[in-house]
Amino acid sequence: GRIITFEYTLIRGMNDAPAHARRLAELAREVHGRVNLISLSPVAEFEGQAPDRATINAFANVLAGQGINVTLRESRGKGVGGACGQLRLRHASG
Repeated sequence: GRIITFEYTLIRGMNDAPAHARRLAELAREVHGRVNLISLSPVAEFEGQAPDRATINAFANVLAGQGINVTLRESRGKGVGGACGQLRLRHASG
């Protein structure tokens, strides 16, 4: 009876298409899950980029339209390298 939360990092052109959102909705629905969407935080060691706001909103709208509880997480600390994912990679590399 517990709700499982998926933390899903959106990467431009890699996993941010409507088809990805529909598949994620299927997975979340199977386990009565909810989704926290996180835009990719830039790191020097990875060339991926965050999607634009319109793409993020469209992705969230697909999930919500499929009945999935979705939250858009705002990244904090990007400018100082302290956002989600940035500290882990720096620590692993250093």
